Amino acid sequence: MSKAQPADFQQPAPAEAQTRQAAAPQGSTGRSRQPGAQPRVQKPKNVKTIWKLGDGGSVSSVTLITGISDSKSTEVKKILSGELKEGDVLITGKNAPVASTATQPGGAPRGGLRF
Repeated sequence: MSKAQPADFQQPAPAEAQTRQAAAPQGSTGRSRQPGAQPRVQKPKNVKTIWKLGDGGSVSSVTLITGISDSKSTEVKKILSGELKEGDVLITGKNAPVASTATQPGGAPRGGLRF
């Protein structure tokens, strides 16, 4: 069932409608973006970039699609870029600087007497 349109209603031409949409793009939140800004593209949650330690300490990235994981082992479904083989050394975190024993986190103990 179609609704009746007012007598003065004019359907915009398809090209005109596309131009109007391109002139005022909306972000995923409904707010207008800055003029000329590119839309933010989010990669799927199962596309990951990992870092591999190479010979001589070089580091290279490998982008892949992951499958199931038990937090210890993760299935690699497909490698999108880079190279990965069994036995490669992967970087799983970063080393934080070790605080010297002279400066303990939290400072000196506070509060009353201790027996």
